[in-house]
Amino acid sequence: MERSPTSARFLYTTFQYLGVFPLQNPKPDWRSGLHRVYMWLQASLCAGLVVTHFLNTVLRAVHYWPEFLQRLLEDVILDAIFLIMVGYRMKMDEFNKILKFTEDSFSPAYPHILLQTRRKVQLKFCMFGVLVGCVFVGFLLELWAPLDEAELAMRRRLYQTARPERRLVFDIWIPGVDETESWTYEILIILQLYCGFIAYLTSVIAIMVIPTLVIYSQGQQRILCKHIQLLGTPHYDSDGNRIFYSNFEKNDYVIVLYAMERMRLTRRGWSQVYRKKQTEYEQQYFRQIVRFHQKLLDFQEQIVKLTDILAPSIVLMNLITFSLCFHQLLTNPRHLSPPRLFKYLSEFTSIVVQYYTFCNDGDTVDDFHYHLRNALWSSGWTASSTATRRGIVIILTRLQRTTNPRYCHGLVVISKEAFIDLVRLTFKVVNFLRLRGPRGL
Repeated sequence: MERSPTSARFLYTTFQYLGVFPLQNPKPDWRSGLHRVYMWLQASLCAGLVVTHFLNTVLRAVHYWPEFLQRLLEDVILDAIFLIMVGYRMKMDEFNKILKFTEDSFSPAYPHILLQTRRKVQLKFCMFGVLVGCVFVGFLLELWAPLDEAELAMRRRLYQTARPERRLVFDIWIPGVDETESWTYEILIILQLYCGFIAYLTSVIAIMVIPTLVIYSQGQQRILCKHIQLLGTPHYDSDGNRIFYSNFEKNDYVIVLYAMERMRLTRRGWSQVYRKKQTEYEQQYFRQIVRFHQKLLDFQEQIVKLTDILAPSIVLMNLITFSLCFHQLLTNPRHLSPPRLFKYLSEFTSIVVQYYTFCNDGDTVDDFHYHLRNALWSSGWTASSTATRRGIVIILTRLQRTTNPRYCHGLVVISKEAFIDLVRLTFKVVNFLRLRGPRGL
């Protein structure tokens, strides 16, 4: 079996293991039924955590401003993870389609480029795994850190539990239940640790979806640019034989043998035959370039369709989490305990890196046409036929358009400028929160 040009299938497989996607069995069997039960249990646990945490925020933590902001930040993070799971579940068919596109339509030529893209994906995966892992560790450190008298008195007044020194990973409120009593506390801790681990894995995979697709798309763009640079020049294989590409996407070519035909023709006749064959091949080679370019444009459109629901929500969620986390770090950072300071710094770093990567991927998509224009300029287009040069002019006209992902009819444009705009807006929100804070609620 031929190896896939990408390893993006692991995204879909991991979502199946996490209970976000169902198993794809042609005939339903006991495994599919068991997996559906597992999916419902996962969804119920996650939804229960989100709802009970939100109830705790609006009914108990709301009476103390610093505690309210802290719990609100956790609410937004949990809601974002849950909405991403629901969003990708709604887009499951498009998700599977775009992964199948990478497996069936991407070029397996140039193995060194494919290896570089795989390593880049693995490196970015490790980076986000460490960043999000630090956030999860921060929650655990805060859970086991001792409380001072002031915070203990605050929790006793707000939460009114029998043992306020006992804390959960995520503070929740269940009507009629004291979450600090024995057995209830132990069961809730185990369930929350499990949900936290699932949230950690889901976050890393969800963050990596767009970067993975963009990185593999970059590898295909490099392959296209290499072949564009060959326009107007003779093509040779690794042994120095003259070749004609029949399909450069699969690295299929034929070796050109002109020796016998050249012996039968005069010099003038041979020159005419050679020019005719070269022109015909050049036209056929240029059509291959146009088809491959259109294929990559279609792939970019599929990425936008995959994220058309999630992207505006991602921008809004990042604005809220960015503002709340930045506000917590600016307001009396010396009064924060070391575990809580570590948690806030980890959250802030993860949010900044995640959103910058998301915006940078938008500019990376737009850089596609810039690299194609450079490849055309450095090619041998001056030695090409008239028909090929007319085609190059048409291609250059298409390459003048910007290709940054756009959502909500162009209202949301993903680029580095969008990241700067979010930072500016964050400062305004933080200033508002600092003015609002002293009045309390």
